[in-house]
Amino acid sequence: MVKKKLMLILMAAVITFAVSAQELILAAGCGYPGTVYFDRDGKVVWNSGDERGVIDCWLQEDGTVVYACGTEVVCIRPDMKKGVGGEVLWRVPVKKRSETWSCQPIGEDRYLLGETRKNNAWIKEVNSRGEVLFNLELKKFRGKHDSFRNIRKSLAGTYLITQVRPDGAGYEVDSHGNIIRTFKEARFSVIPLPGGGYLSAGGDSQCVTEYDGEGNIVWDLQKDDLLDQGIELGFIAGLHRLNNGNTLVCNWQGHQTGSGSGLFEVTPDKQVVWSIDEEIQPMFASVMMAGDSRIH
Repeated sequence: MVKKKLMLILMAAVITFAVSAQELILAAGCGYPGTVYFDRDGKVVWNSGDERGVIDCWLQEDGTVVYACGTEVVCIRPDMKKGVGGEVLWRVPVKKRSETWSCQPIGEDRYLLGETRKNNAWIKEVNSRGEVLFNLELKKFRGKHDSFRNIRKSLAGTYLITQVRPDGAGYEVDSHGNIIRTFKEARFSVIPLPGGGYLSAGGDSQCVTEYDGEGNIVWDLQKDDLLDQGIELGFIAGLHRLNNGNTLVCNWQGHQTGSGSGLFEVTPDKQVVWSIDEEIQPMFASVMMAGDSRIH
C-alpha cells in the first residue's frame, strides 16, 4: 500500500502556472542568484529572492516549491503576481557544520535529505516539521562538501547516492546501506527512470549516462558530443528526463570547464532542440519542466 501510494505521488503530473501559454522551467544553481521560473525564451517570470546556492529544487502538486540550499530545506508558495518571493511555509535545517543538497518529495509530507559532515553522512527521511522518519548513517561516506549532491529514493525503496569528489562514484544501496550496484562516473547524481533504468549526472566526469535496470550502459552523452552544436560539457549537474524522451541538462561551468549554453534539451540522437542563451550565467544545477511528470 505504501509503495503504491509513493508511486502515485511521484508519478503525478505537476501543476503548470498560468503565467503564459509557454512552458515554464524551474531551475536553480550554485552561483546563480535565486531559484527561478523562466520561459523558453529565457525570461525570468519568478525569482525566490533567496540568493543562496541551491542544488535541488522541486515543484509540488500544490504549486509550492521545495529547495535545498546547503544549511536547510525550504518550502515556499511562489508569489507569481509579484514575480518574486512568496510565503515561506516551512524550513527544515540540518545540524550545525552539516550540509544538505537534496530534498526529493517521496510521499505525503515526506522528503529525502542527504546530510553530510566532515566524518559522517546520513540518508534521512523527514517531514515538514523536521521530524526524522528514517535515518541511515553511512560511515564510509566522509566529507562535508565532497560527498553527497542529489540523492534519490527509487520506487523499489533503494537509495541512489553519490560522492562528488574526483575519485567519487554513484551507488545504489538498500535500507541498511549495503551496496547493490556501482555507477563508476556518476559523481553528482543517479536518478531512477520510470522503466526501471537509471540516468546519471557525472559532475566533473563531464558526461551523462543512461543505464538499464541491470546497470548496463544504453546511452551516453560525452564531453565533445555536442561541439558541432556549440556546446562543450562541463560539470554535469541536474537532469530531467522529459515525457517526450528528451533530457534537460544542467551544464554547470563553475569549475572552469565546459562552454556554450548552461542549460539545454537534447534528444536521444544527440540533437540540441532547445538551449538557454549562453550569455545567461551558466550556473544551473537543478532543473524541472513544469507540467512534465518527474520522479527524479
